[in-house]
Amino acid sequence: MPYISETQKIRPVIQKYLKGRIMDIGCGQDKVTQDAFGIDARKFPHTDFITYDLYGLDKQIPYLRKQMDVVYSSHVLEHIPNDIDAINEWSKFLKIGGYIILYLPDDRWYDNEANHEHIRSFTYPQFLRFFKRGFPHLEVVESGEHHGDDLYSFYIVAQKKREMDSGFVLLKRKIKTRLKTLTARYFN
Repeated sequence: MPYISETQKIRPVIQKYLKGRIMDIGCGQDKVTQDAFGIDARKFPHTDFITYDLYGLDKQIPYLRKQMDVVYSSHVLEHIPNDIDAINEWSKFLKIGGYIILYLPDDRWYDNEANHEHIRSFTYPQFLRFFKRGFPHLEVVESGEHHGDDLYSFYIVAQKKREMDSGFVLLKRKIKTRLKTLTARYFN
């Protein structure tokens, strides 16, 4: 079956979560729902907010913080150098009890190296483990592999249980500092 977008592939699987106010980050030409608030770097007829910087969205559109029931993003994180900051910033738009839904290409079924726009690659088991450990304020409620004919991805649906705590922010800073030290030691 030919698909017009990655979102079209996963929409039936996540449909039950698509209620209330929805933000679609990297909406492209096919927003996850017609009424979603669409964010993209490109101008499409249905794009509600155009930005070339997916970091600091909470500062670009602060009036939407804690207003969304769903934040959805399909095939965007692999284009972003710092997925931790992106996920944390995107979760700031969620109300407590809201859902973040991520749909990503799986490196086991998709050649990320061949796509020069992709600067990161993920596999489902590795990303799920990373997500569960790295985002204690977000609880995974559903996830799965999504591969087959023209399907090469995985998805994660997580519910926001609380605001991100300052302890996590401190831990994140320590991890970044340690990574910089290790990178300098081994790659310089």
